[in-house]
Amino acid sequence: MKLALVLACLALAVLLASCGGGEGAQKDEASDPEPAATETTAEAEQAAEPEAAVEPEPAAEPDAEKAAEEASQEDVDSIGDATYESILADYTAQLEEATPTLIEEFNAEAEGVTDVVELANICTDKIQELALIETQGTERMALVMYRDGDDYEVYEDWSMKLYDVYEAQSMEITSAYEDAALNAYL
Repeated sequence: MKLALVLACLALAVLLASCGGGEGAQKDEASDPEPAATETTAEAEQAAEPEAAVEPEPAAEPDAEKAAEEASQEDVDSIGDATYESILADYTAQLEEATPTLIEEFNAEAEGVTDVVELANICTDKIQELALIETQGTERMALVMYRDGDDYEVYEDWSMKLYDVYEAQSMEITSAYEDAALNAYL
């Protein structure tokens, strides 16, 4: 039962972090008619199931068509002869290289922290750094689309490949958070 409650709290903290549940988004506990401690056993067990794991929020995808319309010739020239494939390879490498450093930073900042919401906020900050890398890559892909006159679907296929890499790397940071949050309760 205690493990189910701990896992339920972990799932809630990840959910809060992914929804921007920082200090500015906290509810007034006095106005909450039903405190979280009254969660039923069934709800706790459901939250503890692997399917209840919260995936990180997707990086803010640029509106590729709007970006293409607003792209200046200077922007297009800045990508040179880059291709979707070369951008995917470059930004995949950047994401994969950044992840271990971000995990180390998370672990250093999380050391001694026992508040799961604070841990979730640290985790979210690290995942946002990955999201910036992914967004830069998809913006460059949008410029390739504009330069080459490709259909949006071509861009979308390639940008989703980069998003998949981002998602996998962000889950590694989330795993570090889950370990820290679990250790905070043990």
